[in-house]
Amino acid sequence: MKKSFLTITSAVIRFIPTSVKKGLYRLGPISTWIRQILNYFSPDGLSIMTISSGKLANLQMSLDMKKEKDYWLGTYEIDLQDMISSKVEEGWIAYDVGANIGYFSLLFARVVGKSGNVFSFEAVPENISRLQANLRLNEIGTRIKIVPAAVLDKTGKVKFLLGPSG
Repeated sequence: MKKSFLTITSAVIRFIPTSVKKGLYRLGPISTWIRQILNYFSPDGLSIMTISSGKLANLQMSLDMKKEKDYWLGTYEIDLQDMISSKVEEGWIAYDVGANIGYFSLLFARVVGKSGNVFSFEAVPENISRLQANLRLNEIGTRIKIVPAAVLDKTGKVKFLLGPSG
């Protein structure tokens, strides 16, 4: 039953207009209630999910559905997705600085096409592992070069403070 609910949710989200999707995040207690329902039906830990809508629709990512359902729904940073899709051109070289688990790296790869390249800069080892896994799940991931480093305005070592980002 839980998997069926997620399948139905995925199908429904494809037909909801973007303006309504954005509005769902601004409904206060109703937004909280929607998240709680989705969390109830979501599996624990990482699951391979097909992105439901947005600019990465039909690509796959390994996601923690309790924390990363907006990636799965395609509602993560909708305005940024639109901007990248409208401003970046095929054949370009794109840089994803702070690539995290690769959501925007995959979007850049989709937009720049086979003649373009993407360089994904990520310094956190756990994120790099998930980024690599997410690239393996998608054919377009072969156009992405992971650079395991932070990007700063100077050369040197830096101290990272890591914490949950829910």
